[in-house]
Amino acid sequence: SDGELARVGVVAAGGVLRLEASGGSAALAIAAEGHALHVESIELVAGARELRLPAGLAVAGQVLVDGAPPGEAIKLLLLSHEPAGLPDPDALVALRALGLPEPGEMRPLFLHSDDRGFFRCDGLQPGWSGTLRNAQEWCEAEDAEWRDWGELDAPREDVLLRLRRVPVLHGRVLLADGVTP
Repeated sequence: SDGELARVGVVAAGGVLRLEASGGSAALAIAAEGHALHVESIELVAGARELRLPAGLAVAGQVLVDGAPPGEAIKLLLLSHEPAGLPDPDALVALRALGLPEPGEMRPLFLHSDDRGFFRCDGLQPGWSGTLRNAQEWCEAEDAEWRDWGELDAPREDVLLRLRRVPVLHGRVLLADGVTP
């Protein structure tokens, strides 16, 4: 809407978010680990308030490495094709102002499994579809069908991603004079 600001803030430990309470309203884009991007309009009035991320639908499952739980967090990338249109008309204003992908564009979200390989991303809209990718350098998908990624045509909570460790070359690149670029 006219005169509305777009704000972005960083959520600290314990879910604390601090924004300047300059009056008026703002479209607030909230990105949290394990949750899809959420945009809502808020009044910028001083004081404490609670913002709840909607539960929505989820993509969840487990990653196995060499047939077993990984024993460490595994980094995954969920690329989302959002449904054509967001419920809040102010969302498009916020997405543009913050330089975030608009509806219909790929929207990346990094997820981390726990050390047992379980992962979850909540807050997905009905009609969601996307791609789940392995984001670890040292492993690749065992299943040829996935090849490090998998198309998901709807949220689901039974995803099983089987990875295997692969040899990785580590090195350092130097300029001709031996200086690090």
